[in-house]
Amino acid sequence: MKTKAITVTQKKILKILFLLLVISELCSATIIDRDFYSDANIVEGDWYGLVRIYDTPPYHTTVNMTGGSLSIAKLYDSSTLNIFGGYLMEAESYNTSILNFFGGNISSGLGAWENSTMNIWGGIIGAIGTSNSSTVNLRGGQITNWVGGHIGTTINVFGKELSKINEGGLYGDGQVTGLWQDNTPFTINLIGTDTYSVVNLIPEPATIFLLSFGIFFTRKRK
Repeated sequence: MKTKAITVTQKKILKILFLLLVISELCSATIIDRDFYSDANIVEGDWYGLVRIYDTPPYHTTVNMTGGSLSIAKLYDSSTLNIFGGYLMEAESYNTSILNFFGGNISSGLGAWENSTMNIWGGIIGAIGTSNSSTVNLRGGQITNWVGGHIGTTINVFGKELSKINEGGLYGDGQVTGLWQDNTPFTINLIGTDTYSVVNLIPEPATIFLLSFGIFFTRKRK
């Protein structure tokens, strides 16, 4: 028996039906707000609106996100959020909390406020903002938009062949370029006249070793 080939029109109809099915699933999903006061995991299939993470003294709360979807995550006290995957619109850290971003997708951005710390190793990030003595350590990832910082904050960029300028770039306030440790090239556009002065370029250990070895060898020859 001969099998009839699927036409282009039929393929389009199937794609539309599939998209409608996905949209239906998303609409039927129950999206709730959630407060965490103890260690927890956010996994594939979890759907949350606003997530807030607090400590329960004397214990510190750690939440690991490996999948799922959040609208907004907010960290307080000295809590920790480890993001390995999944989707967020935005995440904000306050007090002395720590956000570690290894992977996933943050469409809007990350905000490090007060005395909080953000460590970024990978993933896709719309933007990063800092204020009030916060610290951001960048070691990887794709920052699709910009980094903004205010006086009193610290933005450390770890990589190779690093350089920064205080003018030009997408917003006219400069940019940082270089390679991550895995040799992936990156360009980070800066926004705000204060940002350039709070960005520190830190060569990776291998670069520092080679530089030190070169200085030592030159001195030996002299």
